[in-house]
Amino acid sequence: MNIRYKTCIAFVISGLVFLAFLFITFSTIVESIVTHYKLKNETRYAITSSVSLSGNGGQTTHYRYTFRIGEKEYNGRSKIIRPGYHYFIKYYPPNPKYNDATNILATKEDIKNMPADGYLHLPHEQLPGVPSQYNFKAAFIFLFIVIALLIAYEIYRKRKMEGIYRI
Repeated sequence: MNIRYKTCIAFVISGLVFLAFLFITFSTIVESIVTHYKLKNETRYAITSSVSLSGNGGQTTHYRYTFRIGEKEYNGRSKIIRPGYHYFIKYYPPNPKYNDATNILATKEDIKNMPADGYLHLPHEQLPGVPSQYNFKAAFIFLFIVIALLIAYEIYRKRKMEGIYRI
């Protein structure tokens, strides 16, 4: 095989890997936007039944939580909650898979009085001194994609100038 053919194959494979990365990133961003939109329009509140360690991705620790709506159990992941406590979870009533953890702790009275389909409004406000949750994940992913595209373009432009991609 000549070098031009190998270079072309390597370029196609790297392009496919990059497209797969873009697809996964785009689907994550879309999921985040859809969840935010649905929760903004219609929200109910449930209480976590359990919180456990989901994974430690380097500097960030994620926790998996479960909650019940009627007889069905749902789950989600969050960085702001901790095991050993019960938290309120915002969810979209038609489809509770769209949910987001709050950092508002539930009391024993809240757990005892919780309706089967969840609270329409929170029975009490956020605890003083606890910061609210901010989700900048989508913005950071978008910024990463833009930087990756700029780097890929610069590499392509440099190699094209060197004559590697001449046909």
